[in-house]
Amino acid sequence: MESEQPWLQQNQTPPTPNPTQQNTYQQPTQQNPNINQQTVNANTPPAQPINNQKEEKKGHKLIIIVIIIIILLFLAIPISLVVVGLSLQVMDSGSGVPEASVKAYWKSAEPLAIVDWAREGTNLTIIFRNNTYETITLNEFNLSSGTPYIGEDILAAGATKNIQITGLEPCSKNNKFSISKEDITLIYSTSTVTKKEQKILAGIVGTC
Repeated sequence: MESEQPWLQQNQTPPTPNPTQQNTYQQPTQQNPNINQQTVNANTPPAQPINNQKEEKKGHKLIIIVIIIIILLFLAIPISLVVVGLSLQVMDSGSGVPEASVKAYWKSAEPLAIVDWAREGTNLTIIFRNNTYETITLNEFNLSSGTPYIGEDILAAGATKNIQITGLEPCSKNNKFSISKEDITLIYSTSTVTKKEQKILAGIVGTC
């Protein structure tokens, strides 16, 4: 038959298989999965806990807020000093200050306060009050112009006294007037002090 092997037709011995031609397939070596995982873990930085990150952000915000507050304080102090300085300069001049502001100062003055005043024509009426807890004697109240007031009026604690300065320059109705603090002299006495001059920090302003 034609399909028979050649070695059968020729009565030859069948060929011996070559051992070198045997199946040389080798099963691939299985890699340890932990090796790649370890490599990835070695290159990846450790993640910080979420709570620590939030605390760090809060700490940074707190520091920024504190710095802003400090800056505002440093800016506010010079501004307030300038405002106070300008206010004192205006009060020194005795002009440009609202009457209510000047009266507020005089009402808190010690030992003698001025609770109110009024000017009409050439006269100025003033109401004094003893702002201390001891008896005070009002000895003198003098302006640069007009007739000074001189007396021995005794004021108990909290008591008031009306005086009048005459001979001032005429002041028409609804006109503004101003008396500088340098033009004011106030002298008083107590049980331990005789005829002491009170420090004047503001003038007297108003409308006739």
